[in-house]
Amino acid sequence: MKKVTVYSSSPCPWCSRAKALLTQADIAFEEIHVDFDSKEFDELIERTKMQTVPQIFVDDVLLGGYEQLKKAVEEGLFA
Repeated sequence: MKKVTVYSSSPCPWCSRAKALLTQADIAFEEIHVDFDSKEFDELIERTKMQTVPQIFVDDVLLGGYEQLKKAVEEGLFA
């Protein structure tokens, strides 16, 4: 099983959609909630060079945001 990590914040409609998609597809994931002035947000920027959420990692490799996740699910990446 692939390890999925979702960096998210509140309120973030794209984060909610990504988590709902993973849940509907029965894909387990770890959520790391970031505030825009937190240590976790600094770590996200260091890992991705981006300041947007959601950012989704699969087996510690950056997949991207919601659209990339949706495409990966549709293409059976998690099967």
